[in-house]
Amino acid sequence: MPHSSSDRWIAWAIHPTGTGMARTQSLIAFKDSKGSVIVKTYNIISYSFVVESKLFLDVWETKVEFSDGVMRIFVKVKVLKKAKLVNHIWQVGASITDGHPDKHEFKVAKGGY
Repeated sequence: MPHSSSDRWIAWAIHPTGTGMARTQSLIAFKDSKGSVIVKTYNIISYSFVVESKLFLDVWETKVEFSDGVMRIFVKVKVLKKAKLVNHIWQVGASITDGHPDKHEFKVAKGGY
């Protein structure tokens, strides 16, 4: 069953030690139950264990915009001084349940690093 764009979520994440979404520090944006667009921070421990939490990376000036059917996340991130490489991932999901993003499909790769 197709979902309207208001049910979708978007994510942008940093993986400090590898690739893929598991073990990332993530910002996930979606519309809340009142229709406001919000962005929350999550620790993606595994593909089935997602915890809303403060990130261990410093982030500030976090905001999300939604216009013309397009959602965008803006954030400033302090990268670890000793980091030689930063892997970043983006992803989209089709639904939200009780204010939490549902797992996305794994058929087609949506992210890049």
